[in-house]
Amino acid sequence: MTEGNNGRASSELPNIAAAKGGRPLNHPKQKEMRILVFMLLLCSNLQAQYYGSHIPVASKLILPPEEFGEGPYPLLVMLPFTSGDARYMFEAYAKAAGSEKSDSDQEKLASIIAALPAPGEQAQPFALMLPAGKGSRRDHSWRGFKACFERYESRLEKDIKRNLGRYPIDSQRIYLTGVSLGGDLSWAISQRQPQRYQGALVMGSRCSYPTTAETLALFKEKDYRFFMTMGMQEAPDRLNGMRYARRLLDSAGVDHIYKEMPELRHNKAELWLFLEGLRYLLAPKTTSQLVQKKQALPLDKIVGTWSNGEIEQSQFVAEEKSQISKGDELFVVQEETFLENQSLKIERLSEQSVRLKLPNLPAIDAYLAWGELEGEAAIELRVPEQRKGQYYYRGSNLGLEYEQAAGYIKLDGEFPHISFSVEQFVGRLAKGFERYSFFLLLE
Repeated sequence: MTEGNNGRASSELPNIAAAKGGRPLNHPKQKEMRILVFMLLLCSNLQAQYYGSHIPVASKLILPPEEFGEGPYPLLVMLPFTSGDARYMFEAYAKAAGSEKSDSDQEKLASIIAALPAPGEQAQPFALMLPAGKGSRRDHSWRGFKACFERYESRLEKDIKRNLGRYPIDSQRIYLTGVSLGGDLSWAISQRQPQRYQGALVMGSRCSYPTTAETLALFKEKDYRFFMTMGMQEAPDRLNGMRYARRLLDSAGVDHIYKEMPELRHNKAELWLFLEGLRYLLAPKTTSQLVQKKQALPLDKIVGTWSNGEIEQSQFVAEEKSQISKGDELFVVQEETFLENQSLKIERLSEQSVRLKLPNLPAIDAYLAWGELEGEAAIELRVPEQRKGQYYYRGSNLGLEYEQAAGYIKLDGEFPHISFSVEQFVGRLAKGFERYSFFLLLE
């Protein structure tokens, strides 16, 4: 028997209630009341899941710190995913950008802004809006999804209108982003309100909301941009849905970029790819056109077998040892192997990815990004973390400052070469890794 608050045994409580003229606690209506109270307490401990057409809580607006200038700032609206909210995604990207020790939303946003520019570019500050609530499986049916995009559409319209008059936000540069349900919302709201927004970063979405010829024409007229990401291990319905959406954008000449990620299933893009999408959305039109021109280097030219033959232990590799950073000391370098007299085989997986094969390593999937090296067009090789047997692999940046590029393939212009580096380790909590580097100077 347990003690009640008044010190009496809990078994006495029903009789006390009856003696005072009330119902015993085991009365059917009392049981119903206890169940109701329990459910209310349970719901109060969960993040809000809203249904119907109304979100009563205003969105959270986060402005950049003062050191990034006075604005006006572009505004990025981050939308929730199924069973998760926008804040969770913001916190995850901020942590990946190095702000895990910060309690300030402004400092967390500042860490993302600081990681945003490519080398030689200035920071591109932006404001962030986090709507309340999280996605639910109820939103997966057409009726549920209709109610979902209507309530977020309505909430955002109120919050954007209110904040435009109070804070330095650029009304002509408002963008949407989200993964899964958040990606579907970004696509749907873009179709429904193309006048309000300027672009969307859509991740892992079916893009199921129908568009019209008039909307597509408006997208093209106002330079509306879509940056779309999808894991190659995604469910077929999402792959097919986004593929169909891309065909629609292509047919209308709407500016967009699509990137696939090897080994990624249903998840948000990694930080570096998310930042690449932001740079694309926020860039002026001339930069967008430049990105498209860099794709003039044909993918077919890099597919095949390459041999580095006998080359010296170059300065490019020797210097790298002094540039190794231990970071949080989760990984400590144990060995570095420069792959001499090796043949590299590059196989094509898709328009955006290839498979790298070396004799003493398992086949490694790499993602292709178009970039610039020494002022000339190049293809960046990025190796996302992936598991092959007992080992994990990820790209090593070879001492470069540019995000997580594992290397470059530069076939034209001055100093053409192929170089890349990967790290091999055992288990997600490994205390060390081995680094393998390949370098080929093309004559």
